[in-house]
Amino acid sequence: CLPCPAGVAIPKVFSLYNDWKYNGNFEEFNKKYSALPSEEQASECISCMACVKKCPQSIAIPKELERITKELTRQKKKAEKK
Repeated sequence: CLPCPAGVAIPKVFSLYNDWKYNGNFEEFNKKYSALPSEEQASECISCMACVKKCPQSIAIPKELERITKELTRQKKKAEKK
């Protein structure tokens, strides 16, 4: 899936997200994810589809990055309300 023309750190984003979903620790995920340079975060995906052509697992990467971005936004809003 690499290199990403937009600079998104696709494997790192997926790894952090998978860890969050496995251990349920949003705070840990958010801390590590927020430490990524902004240009490496999922929200920077431009949906160019270059990664999809290179993905050995046939993952719809832009769609997954969009889902991660939306879920992260929802979780941050939820955490702010606490």
